Amino acid sequence: MTKARKQAIKKEIKNSDWDMSEPNNLALALLSNELEKQELIDFSIMFREDTSDAWLQVEYINQDLNYPVIVDYDFPQCFDNSDAFIETLKEIETKITKIDEMIK
Repeated sequence: MTKARKQAIKKEIKNSDWDMSEPNNLALALLSNELEKQELIDFSIMFREDTSDAWLQVEYINQDLNYPVIVDYDFPQCFDNSDAFIETLKEIETKITKIDEMIK
């Protein structure tokens, strides 16, 4: 991940309503939408819920299948700082690369 991309993500975090030290699934999902719009990430952090639980799920569209693939059912809700959040984004990108390699 380039330094410019990291700085752009940090800027979007500052401009968002998300307090990374407090659980807020909806604010994090909205931040994810903005990061996607800015083409800073190519996956979605989605807010999901059922009658007894709520969680953050990471998914992306696999280009070979042209189908959504769920990468993570348990994306963290809180982070110590923006660098920890960015590191988690990098880990998700690594998982996506591995999934893409397995699908090919």
